[in-house]
Amino acid sequence: MLILSKKEIRENYFMLDAIKDLKQGLQAKNNAMIKNPHRTVIHIPTFNGSDLYMPSADVSSDIASVKEII
Repeated sequence: MLILSKKEIRENYFMLDAIKDLKQGLQAKNNAMIKNPHRTVIHIPTFNGSDLYMPSADVSSDIASVKEII
């Protein structure tokens, strides 16, 4: 697993990369190759909040990721 900070992303991932990846992602979505199930929500009563997990995969490129919001 690779975890990147906001600073690391800004230093290594540029707008041209994002545009290229977005085009590839939209093409994969048009070809029904994106798997994006509903997010998982875990309620944390102690903090009166939730932990959210949002998985996604592009099966045409063998790429998967999970976004977590605490």
